[in-house]
Amino acid sequence: MEEGNKINLKAELTAARGHVLIRAIAVVTTPSLPVQAKISEILDDKVDMIIVDEASRICEIDTVALVGCYPNAPGKALCGDPNQLAPIVLDQDSRARQTAVPLQACLTANGTPAVMLTI
Repeated sequence: MEEGNKINLKAELTAARGHVLIRAIAVVTTPSLPVQAKISEILDDKVDMIIVDEASRICEIDTVALVGCYPNAPGKALCGDPNQLAPIVLDQDSRARQTAVPLQACLTANGTPAVMLTI
């Protein structure tokens, strides 16, 4: 593909992404994508609810970044079974071990209301 066509295609894809995101009722994504400027700038004031599924598998810093990018979102919910696997952290020094604690566990330990759904 010629360079000029690549530039035009990239511009059109960026415009299409913005068009879709602005009109979306729900956006389902990984925790790392919505904190990127190209997404958060589009969604900034349009997010009404942040739901983090498998929250016990996500590092605290990733959850804080996600919630921090959308401070005006009135609803926030962390969903996940704290008895399942912890986040994967490759380093094992003392700082890295702390990052293996999910925000969900920190909030629950500090008294944030939590409900365990069982069948």
